[in-house]
Amino acid sequence: MGSIYIGDFPDEILLHIFSYLSREELASGPSHVNRRWQAVCNDDTLWRDSDYVVGENQTDEEALSLVMSMPQLRVLRLQRMLPSGMLQHVFRTCHSLTELEIHWRHKLLPSELSCLVENCPNIERLVVPGQRTTVEHLELISKMENLKSLRFEYRTLTYQPFRLQQLADGCPKLRCLEIPLQFCAGDELDNFLAVKAGQIEALELRWMTSDRRCVLPMVATLCGASLKRLTLGWYDVPIDRIASALFSLRDLVNLQELAAPYAYGLPPGILAQVFSGATICRLKKLDLRSSGLAVDDDALLAICRSCLELCELLLGGCRQISDAGLQLLGNGLETLDLSNCCSLGGGAITAIARCCPGLRNLQLQCQDMSRLRPGLRHLLGLKKLETLDLTSSIVSVLPLGLFPKHLHNLRMLKLSFCEGIGVGGLRVLRTLMPQLKIVIGDLVGPEDR
Repeated sequence: MGSIYIGDFPDEILLHIFSYLSREELASGPSHVNRRWQAVCNDDTLWRDSDYVVGENQTDEEALSLVMSMPQLRVLRLQRMLPSGMLQHVFRTCHSLTELEIHWRHKLLPSELSCLVENCPNIERLVVPGQRTTVEHLELISKMENLKSLRFEYRTLTYQPFRLQQLADGCPKLRCLEIPLQFCAGDELDNFLAVKAGQIEALELRWMTSDRRCVLPMVATLCGASLKRLTLGWYDVPIDRIASALFSLRDLVNLQELAAPYAYGLPPGILAQVFSGATICRLKKLDLRSSGLAVDDDALLAICRSCLELCELLLGGCRQISDAGLQLLGNGLETLDLSNCCSLGGGAITAIARCCPGLRNLQLQCQDMSRLRPGLRHLLGLKKLETLDLTSSIVSVLPLGLFPKHLHNLRMLKLSFCEGIGVGGLRVLRTLMPQLKIVIGDLVGPEDR
């Protein structure tokens, strides 16, 4: 039998072999062998789910060289600033980009954005720095015919009203708009939502507009049937307007995700009233972290009775929730955050294990585990648990030695800044559960002192 060389393989076999390579390996290795291999390396099937990150561990020259050797790249994430003008070289090469995330500190020039619009017509998701966004930037973005998701990234609050007119007049396929830390101009938000009515599926906005109007009634009136995800940030609603605003949530009949974290000023009892008999019964994710006195056992009861499809519930910092309230949890929950819920006691874990047998992710940060006895042993009954986050907790009474026997699906255990566990216990876990990733920051325990 004659010798067989890799060059004799058909393209289909080469494609299968190359599919095991990373994006960097594809760009810097076989694509330089010959023209045939270069063509195979540029095949759409290898780049359909491609995702490349430019991080701090590369020089500008290395990053530019690698990205420009990936003409079929679909997703590019910039986790640091790049020199002015470098992006234009990237955009002129990577015409197939569908997702682009630009670092929040990058000084995005209108010329760079214009180059993106001209050379990358398939962009569907775009993340741009929000702090320096001008009308000229928005006019250019509005020309992106295939844009579906647009996020303006901030790191500090800004009080300059965000102008939405250009986006209302353009971006015909826009479904998701995220403006987390800037006031929207009230009249332009009204117009934007009216123009995109029936089209917008996801919004992230501040609670109030620049002219001191609450966005909730506007969103509910104009996007009630289409909206699936809503995030509200920087709570500053006047006390006399919050009740009417919250009751407008009932008009969002298809809402699947609601996040209103850090709404410290919500009055006690208001959430129990809003969710009692509410029509937002399709919620799958609810984030009410650190929402003050409004999240109590009564609110939890109303939420669990109304939202039967709920699978992710984030209540970290809600200190009014007791063991009795947890007995009302729905059995469909897969993710539960009870970090820093200081009213929990010996029946909390028992209630969670009984009500949520399918729980996969549990966060119990900033907890003294001794306060959760005797029910703490029921943690071992959460057979499907994959992630357990105990960051900044006191874990001396945690039955770590029994984890290997009972928690076979556990893949992540977060013990950063925990107190009360020694390296001996960790050594046993690492030996008996080799698949388990243990995250440790500052460990304080009897064997470390």
